[in-house]
Amino acid sequence: MIATISDIKSKNENAQLKAFKVDLSSFRSILQFEASLQQWLSDSSIQLLINNARILATPIEGYDPMIATNYLSAFCLSKLLLPLLINKVAPRCNG
Repeated sequence: MIATISDIKSKNENAQLKAFKVDLSSFRSILQFEASLQQWLSDSSIQLLINNARILATPIEGYDPMIATNYLSAFCLSKLLLPLLINKVAPRCNG
């Protein structure tokens, strides 16, 4: 993650990037992430959201943790961040 951020910043020194740690199997962690992101963004917005988390193997606990992480957490996170995404100007690629 740090290497990716460094790579992006080397190509665009004005890029405002920050890595956040969130446990998508925990709704409490998702809510804490949303609060931290809101605070960091201040009056800014999100231009792009990529939900990319999954559990591939069936956990010994059953399907509940897998469904919570793969589907419910992505839905919950998207719903929480939707106000930051709605009516935003689409990013432009200058390259």
